[in-house]
Amino acid sequence: MLYRLTIKNFALIDDQDITFGPGLNVLTGETGAGKSLVLDAIQAVLGWRASAGIVRAGAERAVVEGIFDLQERPGLVEDIPLEDGYLILEREVHAGGRGLYRVNGRVVPAAFYRDIGRRLVDFHGQGEQQGLLRENRHRALLDAFGGKELAPLTGKVRSLYQEWNEVRKELDEIREQGMERARRQDMLTFQVKEIDAARPRPGEDDELEQERGRLVHAARIAELADRVYVTLYRGDGRQRAAGDLIAEAIAALKELVTLDPGAGALVATLEPVLYQVQDLAHDLAPYRDLADLDPRRLEAVEDRLAVLRRLKQKYGPTLDAVLAFREQAAAELSKLAGGEERAAVLGSALRDLEQRWHEAAQALSKARAAVARRFEDSVARELRELEVGEAAFQVVFRPVEGLTAFGAEDVAFYLAPNPGEPAQPLAKAASGGELSRVMLVLKDVLAAGDEIPTMVFDEADAGVGGRALDAVAKKLAEIGHHHQVLCVTHAAQVASLARRHFQISKETVDGRTRTRITVLEGEARIEELARMLAGRKVSDLVRRHAVELLGRTGDSREGARG
Repeated sequence: MLYRLTIKNFALIDDQDITFGPGLNVLTGETGAGKSLVLDAIQAVLGWRASAGIVRAGAERAVVEGIFDLQERPGLVEDIPLEDGYLILEREVHAGGRGLYRVNGRVVPAAFYRDIGRRLVDFHGQGEQQGLLRENRHRALLDAFGGKELAPLTGKVRSLYQEWNEVRKELDEIREQGMERARRQDMLTFQVKEIDAARPRPGEDDELEQERGRLVHAARIAELADRVYVTLYRGDGRQRAAGDLIAEAIAALKELVTLDPGAGALVATLEPVLYQVQDLAHDLAPYRDLADLDPRRLEAVEDRLAVLRRLKQKYGPTLDAVLAFREQAAAELSKLAGGEERAAVLGSALRDLEQRWHEAAQALSKARAAVARRFEDSVARELRELEVGEAAFQVVFRPVEGLTAFGAEDVAFYLAPNPGEPAQPLAKAASGGELSRVMLVLKDVLAAGDEIPTMVFDEADAGVGGRALDAVAKKLAEIGHHHQVLCVTHAAQVASLARRHFQISKETVDGRTRTRITVLEGEARIEELARMLAGRKVSDLVRRHAVELLGRTGDSREGARG
């Protein structure tokens, strides 16, 4: 629960500490005294939007701090270590627009801070009453009433829907891409076939370029090679071959060795030269043969080079790049071919998930129907206690088409305030006062399963009077058995049942107006109740009436002490 609220430089509130208690706490005061400022401060400490305009004139910043006693509900903030069971939220709003959020003294991001705030306090005011008319909230309220009975079923339906939706999206994407995929397959197939038909080899173009160079100059190459061959090996009529001359020189050296053995090294040097000349002459044969080469070979080489150039122009600067492109294209083709198989698998999975969803949704619908009957009985009974006639409250199921995350039906709350009248949607059937009581009843019925410890009601008694007002007051006190309740009220009947009563007033000090918050006890509380009953002119009779109101909860003095 909200144990203490500290407010500094917040609009008309300069520096106030409010210590709240368990059960029903009420805030009363004249219109315009600043009751709404206290609620604004609570909203600010929870992380709701707060503009720089709320900073008190002349101050640099406004500060609101809330100390929450979570000793009985530590699980609400399992992700945050508590200080002896307490959680401290502090919010700074600077006049320049900056803001700071602290949790137990540590600065945190705004989103994290707000998430914590949503777990601690639930607000109910005129806006929330209008929200009750929105039928898109009714299903969630019914499911909340169902609690642990419905939670596994709603969770299963939601999980199956999410899984089904993911499969459906993937299948739709595959189908939508069908034409594009077919076009892509055709293009890739052509490209792979074109490369495969050419059968290029890495480095083939370089080899062919060299061969082409030889073929273009074949005659000259053969002529020069033959000249070298003749000079080194064969000789002609005018000149003996170099090989023959070297052979003769070797023979002479060998004879020299017989005369001078020291010349043997000269033979060892010259003999390898002869072998090299002979090898070189042999190696010249391919070049000499170019003279006899088929002239069509050059044309074939030119044609092959043209084929390879076209491939490189289309698929890469080198034959290695062309071959790499071919492998990539083939891999993509394989993947695209698998798309049809994937579509078949997804289609089967989708049908299976639809069947499982329908089975889960049917089970949820059956359980919801049983919960709805209990919900109707509980709400109708509570409404009668709040003097809403012989009200008939109905939960209406409306089938929805297709799969949804919430099940096979939507939910709407209907009300027939008087016997014999047909039930109508709340927006049409409930008057302002009735709507306040319906909201209060729903909160009371749902209170036992609601984990949020504190509920704030802004004039829940608006538009209600007479016996109905007494019933509303008792209902707020009953909700206080399960939750801490903070209530802004103008009704003495409500205020008299509070365990703690705060008066909000304005005063002027040193020429400046400020809002003052006072805990009322004893005679001061009786005087405030009397003012609420009679206005400015308070008589002894009215005071006695105030004492009687306090006495409804026991001894009048005990009630006055709160």
